[in-house]
Order: sequence, then C-alpha cells, then structure tokens
Amino acid sequence: MPHVVLKGKVYAQNIFDNLNPLFIRNKDLILKTSKTYIDREKKSILIESLAIEKKNKTDFLAMISEREDGVVVRIYP
Repeated sequence: MPHVVLKGKVYAQNIFDNLNPLFIRNKDLILKTSKTYIDREKKSILIESLAIEKKNKTDFLAMISEREDGVVVRIYP
C-alpha cells in the first residue's frame, strides 16, 4: 500500500483545520477532493478523492494518521 511518512511535530487537527477542497484540471487529468472527516480523537483524517485520467475514473480515500513521530499519508482504492 503506498504511503508517505512526514516526520516532526505534525498534528492531524492542524492539518484538518487547514485543508481546502482541491480541484486540478490539466489536459486529460482531473484531481478532486470533496468531503473530509476527522475522528473523535482527532488523530486520523479521511479525504474523499477522485482522479479522472483519459476518461478512466477512480474514486479513492486518502487517510492521514497521526503517530508519535509525525503523520502517515495512505491511499485506499
């Protein structure tokens, strides 16, 4: 499963508070985010996302999880 680790003092709540919807259109590619959710403990974020490339549509979730040394960003198809 693809993921990225961002180390340092990064907090899920701060990320959530600063997230804005994303819409990128570039030739045959569209990237879009819609709804975002944070869990009750304010440690994990889900972002509903969509990618369209040459008429192939893929819905996926991006998950940002806080951990002791930073955050992990994962993509779930």
